[in-house]
Parts: sequence; C-alpha cells; structure tokens
Amino acid sequence: MFSLSPLSSTFRPVRLSDWMDEFFSHEGFKIDVKKTDNGYMLEAELPGFDKDDIKISYEKDTLTIEGIHQENKDESSDQYVHQERTQMHVKRSIVLPDVDEASIKAKLTKGILTVELPIIIPQSSNILIEVE
Repeated sequence: MFSLSPLSSTFRPVRLSDWMDEFFSHEGFKIDVKKTDNGYMLEAELPGFDKDDIKISYEKDTLTIEGIHQENKDESSDQYVHQERTQMHVKRSIVLPDVDEASIKAKLTKGILTVELPIIIPQSSNILIEVE
C-alpha cells in the first residue's frame, strides 16, 4: 500500500546555488548599536545609497531605517546586447526605548549611516501631596 509522509507536500529538493542565493540575498544590512553617555549611537552599512535614498523614522520606541536605490542610466545611443541595473530595497527596525525624538541626528559618510539617538533624561520630581 501507499504511505503518506507529513513532509511530502512541503518538502522540495533544494539546489545548492538556490540556497546560496537565498542565504546571501537577505533584505537587510549590518547595524551596530552602542550605548553612550547621552543615549545610543547606531551605525549602519548602506553602500551605494545616497542620503536622498534613505528614510529614517522613529515611532513607538522603534527606529526604522529604509533604503530604496534605483540606478537609472540613459544610454540609448549604445547598442547593448545585455544590460543590468541595480535596484535595492532594504529595511530594518530596532527597538530603542526612551529616545528624545526631537534630538535625533543622522549623517551619511562613505556608505556608513551614523544615527545619534539621545535618551530622555527623566525629571526626578519630588511632589508633596496634601491630604484633605
């Protein structure tokens, strides 16, 4: 008789080249975050991106960095047999609590995005409450 395997419907042979392509083409980029005296310092590797290609947002204690780069060249006078263009879309989010949103600064230098995220210093308040 026939027997059914629980993997038979989902298992498929994987070629090594397909696995390598999938493994190395993840939609991410390297991020390093370190704690400083004033908050956090984030460095992200974004080679090939211009400052206009990068969008940074901070919402609900989450910093999101998104990069969209599309290479456009108008070389219609040349007679190409094969031509490739680069298009990249990467996005990463990281939770960094207690950041002073109004004081976040970002700078892109030679493919390295540096983001300074100062933390909010809690005001210690000693309030005397009268009992009625």
